[in-house]
This record gives sequence, C-alpha cells and structure tokens, in this order.
Amino acid sequence: MPANSRSYGRESEKASRPIFINPADPKDNDPETLIDWRGSEPVAVKGNIRTRVTIAALGLDNPGRWEPRRMFYRTLQNLWKSTELLANSKKPASVQKVIENRAQFAEAVKDSGEYAGMIRAAVRKGFR
Repeated sequence: MPANSRSYGRESEKASRPIFINPADPKDNDPETLIDWRGSEPVAVKGNIRTRVTIAALGLDNPGRWEPRRMFYRTLQNLWKSTELLANSKKPASVQKVIENRAQFAEAVKDSGEYAGMIRAAVRKGFR
C-alpha cells in the first residue's frame, strides 16, 4: 500500500469504476449527458471512453442497425419541419394537425419511446 493511503483509495475507486454507462445507478451520469446525437448517429460527448465503449457494446455504432434508426429519424424530422410550417397557418385543419403532431412528439420523447434519447436530442436542437 502506498504511503499516502488517501491517494490509494482514489486510485482504487477510479480503477474499480465500471467501463459501461449504467443508467440504473443513481451515482452514474445520465446517459443523455454522455451520448449526443448527430442526426441518427450516436457520438460520445468529449470523446468519453465509457461512452464510446457503451455505444460499441450496445451496437449503436453497428451499420446494420443504422438504417431503421435513420428512417425513423428522417420521418420525425420531416414531421417536425411540416409542423413548423403548419404552425404559421391560421386554417383550422392546420391548427388541428399541429396539435396532433405535437402530441406525437410528446410520445416520441418519453422514456418508453423508440429511440427516445435520439429524438430528445433532435427536438432540443430543432432537428438541425
């Protein structure tokens, strides 16, 4: 054991930290603060190693899984853009469609929604 047992404890604690992000652990970071999205592609915030390992382990960087996620993203991106255009219209049918579309986005960003983290990031950025 090193002479300074305090530093040993910190090194030991750091070394014993899991390599994966654990969203169930209240002591761990929220995955959405560690994983950003560029469109439908996940990116490790600041190149975080745990995030990169988690993305790889979950297969989020697997090209075989990109297409369904990309299609879902593009569909919601188009819905977002059309909702923005309709929001400027005064026609009752347009107003009703905007309400319906916004309700769909409210469902998409819930934790139970498919690709919820990706969609929350896109909504925060206005799908830009």
